[in-house]
Amino acid sequence: MAEPPVSSETLTFGLLLDMTDYHVHAVYDPADPLPVAACGVHVLPGIFIPGPALLCRRCLSAIPDPGHVELRPASAVRRRVLAADPHDDAGPFLELSRWYLARQYDRRIRRAVALKWSHHG
Repeated sequence: MAEPPVSSETLTFGLLLDMTDYHVHAVYDPADPLPVAACGVHVLPGIFIPGPALLCRRCLSAIPDPGHVELRPASAVRRRVLAADPHDDAGPFLELSRWYLARQYDRRIRRAVALKWSHHG
């Protein structure tokens, strides 16, 4: 379980889709198999669902001042973790599909952050 980094520098949160509630949560370590979100929820990570990216409001209110935080979509991180799994027998078509879906969902997350993060406070 990842602990928050202790530093005066900007903290980076990975925005990661939770397959249990279909919201995007802020996590410290998106490569963790079961990361804990800033709101305290254990996330079951995914890379894509159809529809808009819904940001977890509890995560947005739980993380520090927006001036000291960087939010980054983490779908591509999860895709790379899946690709590196020795037990994953994904062929080239599935790999390409994962890349496309992760890229598409990261764009949705960026749009959601642009709309909602500016109003956080």
